[in-house]
Amino acid sequence: MMAAPNRTVRVLYVASDLPCPPGQGSHLRILNVARQLAKAYSVTFVYAGPPAAQDRLEATRAVFGDIVVMPTVSWPLTGAAARLRHKVQFHWPWYHAAPVARSDKARFARLHREHDLTWFHTLAPADSLGLRRPEHAVVDLDDLNHVKYRLKLAADASLRLRTADRILAYKWSRWERRALDRFDAVAVCSREDRRVLGDHERIVVIPNGFDKPAETPTWTERRAMRLGFLGHLGYTPNRDGMHWYAREVWPKIQRVLPSVQMRLVGRHDPRSDFSHVPGFTHLGFVEDVTEEMATWSAMVVPLQFGGGTRLKILEAFSRMCPVVATPVGAYGLDVTHERDILLSSDPEGFAARCVSLLQDPAKGQPLAEAAWRTFVRHYDWDVIGDTIRSLVRTLAP
Repeated sequence: MMAAPNRTVRVLYVASDLPCPPGQGSHLRILNVARQLAKAYSVTFVYAGPPAAQDRLEATRAVFGDIVVMPTVSWPLTGAAARLRHKVQFHWPWYHAAPVARSDKARFARLHREHDLTWFHTLAPADSLGLRRPEHAVVDLDDLNHVKYRLKLAADASLRLRTADRILAYKWSRWERRALDRFDAVAVCSREDRRVLGDHERIVVIPNGFDKPAETPTWTERRAMRLGFLGHLGYTPNRDGMHWYAREVWPKIQRVLPSVQMRLVGRHDPRSDFSHVPGFTHLGFVEDVTEEMATWSAMVVPLQFGGGTRLKILEAFSRMCPVVATPVGAYGLDVTHERDILLSSDPEGFAARCVSLLQDPAKGQPLAEAAWRTFVRHYDWDVIGDTIRSLVRTLAP
């Protein structure tokens, strides 16, 4: 049972993205960590990022009340100058965040002094505010960029891209490892991320999670010959993974089961148009995927690189939908092949696992039920909230 809320402890929560309405994994992370903090403490939400759309500001205010807005400022550049700035920000981690106005830096300094603990979502807002070593502060590195580039290195075909990935992985590794010198504690999503950052005692694992449904789901046998994918295809790891799947895996599945359907749920991106792939149907954004996912023999997660952990897998677990993933797709999650998930890194094995569940949907039941138990033990936000509040008690007693 959670202790009575201690409203005398004041937490400043700072993010460079507005979480409402949530449209991607980072939005859900921001939203739920802040909610768990607000269950026990007095929380002030600060947005330090690019000028935001009014509808997103209002949606976030509806959840957190009166938020503090500190927009970043950048010179309006066009043409070659704009492209040069983008390259500098992309290739040099310490320039990746534009600064806020000097008056906002002074306003933040006052807020920081008035609160017992400051919690930053990623390094970006701390860098925008020009903070090199803030006191009583936590940074949440929920998506390690150097891990993303290291994994991308193995997936890229050209020497030019591999060289760029190797350089970026090195630069981001140095920048992210320095977080331990700048903050009192560093939060990460998984034991794997903790290990690659140095396994220091001040690195705390706060897993990604998903909202537990009001009622325990029940297994229903899938009769439609369907597989599914959930995710924004504008996100490079999603787009790249689905291109690999469409090119290398899907034809092998179709050769065995010509009538199989592939259902894609998520925002469309013109660079990832799969309308030409036989059997693919892109449904676009779906508000509630419960009924759609209940028709899938499996959700596929064919990612070849990426950082953090995949919320789409946790959503499938929470709905008792079997999952077939690459090991990279399941990176950072406490899962075991053939217990609560099916894993394969090669096209033949990935296709065989999908075909197995399509031909005999009952095989998915023990997987889905074990996945639900894994979800309840480790990935329900109310369970994760205990770790979040424990960290606050340690740093702001």
